[in-house]
Formats: sequence, structure tokens, C-alpha cells
Amino acid sequence: MMAGEVTIMGLTVKAGSRRRDEIHIAYMADGQPMVVPFWVINGVKPGKRLLLSAMTHGDACIGAEAIFKVMESIDEAKISGTIVAFPCVNPAGFEGGERNCTIDRLNMNRQFPGFKTGWFCDRVCASISPIFKECDACIDWHGGSGPNSIHYINFTRAGDSECIRMNTELAYAFGTEFLYTGKTAGPASQYEGTIQDEFIKQGKPCILAEIGGGIHIPQDQIKASVIGVHNVMKLYGMEDGEMELPQKQILLKRRVLARPSEGGLFIPHHGPELMNAVVPKDTLLFEVRNIVTGDILERYYTPYEQNAIIKMRGMISKVEPGDYGYLIGDMTDAEIRENF
Repeated sequence: MMAGEVTIMGLTVKAGSRRRDEIHIAYMADGQPMVVPFWVINGVKPGKRLLLSAMTHGDACIGAEAIFKVMESIDEAKISGTIVAFPCVNPAGFEGGERNCTIDRLNMNRQFPGFKTGWFCDRVCASISPIFKECDACIDWHGGSGPNSIHYINFTRAGDSECIRMNTELAYAFGTEFLYTGKTAGPASQYEGTIQDEFIKQGKPCILAEIGGGIHIPQDQIKASVIGVHNVMKLYGMEDGEMELPQKQILLKRRVLARPSEGGLFIPHHGPELMNAVVPKDTLLFEVRNIVTGDILERYYTPYEQNAIIKMRGMISKVEPGDYGYLIGDMTDAEIRENF
């Protein structure tokens, strides 16, 4: 291997250049190959290897576009280290326009590290998982779809003390105003098998960029993602310059996922301007109307003294019992970091 070259997943890339390749998964029933594409951008000097991944959920499209915009913004002749990019980890879900893998209906972001002789989704995960050992850190995009949108950084404080320190450092560096670390929205056992889990097991940092959705919000989510990656590159010495951070960052430690108890017509009482806003207790967020009788079956009010809205269902839409509504952070015990 020449000086400055890297070989990742069998793909050799010279210093100061980029290449694309595909991981062949299998031939599908219709005879067409299913592949997972990836890119490697190799800088002119050695350095950190940063993994960018998106669309383990096939309907979370903004993460893919964010990664493409990030790649367009990077000049490989001016950076150190290596960017490894997987814009669409779940091509079967993307093709079907669904969150889960349409072949076997499994949630791909619960199946890692996968296994080669399992269901289709398991095989995809097993094919991708070796890349985790080759990278030093990961930014993994998630997000809403349809009438939903979300905007914050989610990270865990699992692992040893050094892993926790690195994960916290990475989360703040990305530069969103709101961050969350704490319990999952449901039983922890239902959230195992993620890309983040695999990095933490190896003692390496991984944050979830919960950024995206099907409705427009005041925050420019693509721009925020591009800035976030360049901030992280500066943190890791992959790029020169100062990080671009908000005046303050708010770390939430408690949150509630407001799921409607009844199905019907979901009626939000506020628009997208509520994203990342803080509202007082007992603010009416939404109603659910019975589509047959016209009766209002449910009204949902904010539960905390001060409530940070970090995920919302922002359109009148059909809703099923237990579907996604709002994600609400408790400002009472939040940590506030001043950057200026």
C-alpha cells in the first residue's frame, strides 16, 4: 500500500481522492441485485476515520441528503483523515417507502450486528457491521417522515468513563441547540441492536442525529447537518478552523413521548414554529377526533413546568393508537452550556 492510501471494506483509496463502491447483499426474487452503496473520502494526511450513516429506517430521507451535501462540501485535498459514508443503509426500506425492511418487515436499527445466515435484514446488517471496526467515531442520522419532524442530538452515557467523555464531546461538537441523554422512550430491551450499540461496545463514540422529517420547520436541517459534520471534523483535527456553535446548548435528561391513546384524525394546535421552542405547562398540543362521530376523543397538554419540543407531528393527519405524536423534554433539570 502506498503512503497515505487507505483500504476500507476492500476498497483502496489514494490520499487526496474519493471513490464509491457497493456491498453486494444478494440477488432478489426478481433477479435484480440488492446492494448497499458507500463512499470513501481520503484526505491528504492520516487522521481519524469518521463514519456517516443514514436511512437504517427507509423513510428517514433527510439524513441521506444531508450526507450527500456533506460530501459535496468536503475538499479531500484539504483534509486529514477519512470520511466513510453510507447514505442509505436500508435500500429495501427506501424502495418501499417504509421505516422497516420491506422484505422481512424487520426494524434494521434493532438487528445489528446481524448474522449472515439469518433473515434478509440480518444479512444486510452482517454485511455492513465490519465497517464499525474500521472507523473511530460515527454520526448516525435518524428522523421523522410524513407529518412528523424532529431536531436534536441523542446520545448515550453508556460504556466506560472514557467512552462517555468522548460521546459527550462528540454530541456537543455537532452543534444543535438541544441534546438529550437519558432513558429510551420505551423499554430499553426494545432499543437494542443499533449502530450506536455496536460502537459503544467497542469503546468508540456514536451520536444519533435526530434530524429530519416530512414537514418544513424553521431550522434548516440540511445546513445544520453540514455544519455539524464540519464541526466534528474540526474537533478531530481533520479540518482547520473554528467550530460554529450556538450561543447556548441545552442538555435534556428527561423526556416524554406523547403518543395518542386513541386513533382518528390528529389535529395539532401549533405549527412547525413550535420546533425547539419552550412552552409552559398545560399548553394544548393536539386533539384526536373520531372520524365517524366527530367527537373529540383526546386532548394532550404539556406535562412539565417548562417543555422543550424536540419532535412534533405538525399536520392534520390520520393517527393510530400509540402512534408518534410529540417528543417533549423537561427543562427543569436540563444542563445549559454557554458557548460565548
